[in-house]
Amino acid sequence: MRVANDSMAYTPVDMQRLLQQRRVAPYYQPLFSISKRAICGFEALARGISDTGEIIPPAQLFLHASEHGCLHELNQLCMRRAVESFTPINEAQFLTINFETRLIDKPVEELDEFQQFIESHGVQPKQVVIEILESKTDNLPNLVRFVELARDRGFMIALDDFGAGYSNLDRITVIQPDILKLDRFLIHQIPDHYYKQEVVHSLINLAHKFGSLVVAEGVEEEDEAITCLELGADILQGFYLGRPMPVKECVQFNPVSLINPLASKYKEYMIHKTTDKITRYRSYDTIVSHIIYQFSDQKIDRFEDKLQEWVEQHPSFECIYILNDVGVQITETVSKRRPYRQPRSSLYNPAPKGTDHSNKPYFFFVFMGMRKYVTDPYVSLATGNLCITISVPFNSQGTQYLLCIDIVPDYS
Repeated sequence: MRVANDSMAYTPVDMQRLLQQRRVAPYYQPLFSISKRAICGFEALARGISDTGEIIPPAQLFLHASEHGCLHELNQLCMRRAVESFTPINEAQFLTINFETRLIDKPVEELDEFQQFIESHGVQPKQVVIEILESKTDNLPNLVRFVELARDRGFMIALDDFGAGYSNLDRITVIQPDILKLDRFLIHQIPDHYYKQEVVHSLINLAHKFGSLVVAEGVEEEDEAITCLELGADILQGFYLGRPMPVKECVQFNPVSLINPLASKYKEYMIHKTTDKITRYRSYDTIVSHIIYQFSDQKIDRFEDKLQEWVEQHPSFECIYILNDVGVQITETVSKRRPYRQPRSSLYNPAPKGTDHSNKPYFFFVFMGMRKYVTDPYVSLATGNLCITISVPFNSQGTQYLLCIDIVPDYS
């Protein structure tokens, strides 16, 4: 169980008395499936209660427990209180609970005891997701054994806060979690950060290939939610859709008023973005077709002059070049006389005439019969900038060539 991030001040309490009197209030934060338009689960969070009935900020409560050597006891109490108070609305909803690292080192007795406890309160293992904070788990063999035993008992496994700075990709491959929870650092302001989007998109693709669902944690804004959905996140969690609440509020909570508007806005966003992409690519097609037409009767020694004309006319063109039918570059890499973007390092240099491109995907895809090939965004070896390459075959005076245009879309 993770702790809620509150900042209320409180009067210090006797931790032993708090533990004895079990003064921990469980709260639950909903996890949303936008595709199902429903809450699919809740994450257990904890708040302490002071002697005078005030809320104790969780971060301070756990720090105080650590200083007094009773962190393990507090964690155990939080887990039990979360289960005792959890009233699942139906079996489709699950409860996620963070397991303390110490419990993973004694898997059999801890899992047996935990299973008996939850079942005695009407909760089945299949409704419980055990969250593992992978950055705090150093003993991989123990972790693997714990996961195997937990799955044998019917529990689901989640890797929590993935991408928080200590993430090991081997944990995904070895554990193959049922759920991968992406840390809020990756989600914060993600619409404005292309590289964050690429990292999250890659992690989501990797997780899906291992059969894992992906939760985007810390979603606080509408545009963050929409971007996470676009990148393939299965579940959203965060203040934008729902704050932690007592179990009575969870039972009464109606997510329709939150989920339906978001689902509609996401649909509108994707339609607009797809329409814009289609329009942009059609304009590329028109430009490329016109260029090819211009080359149809050109002699090879005039190719570079024509390329220079075209690259100067189109702001999105970073550079342009031509290959022959075996993939060898027969022109220089032509860019603007005042370069659109300067290479960011001496590592990046435009390919000179005579460079062999026959191992590039855009070469063999086209010469295996595709009429046009468009790459995914990649870092150009010519400039070090992100670009896409459009490759189209054409004939000039009875010889086949391949026109390659590096285009820098707007990633802002």
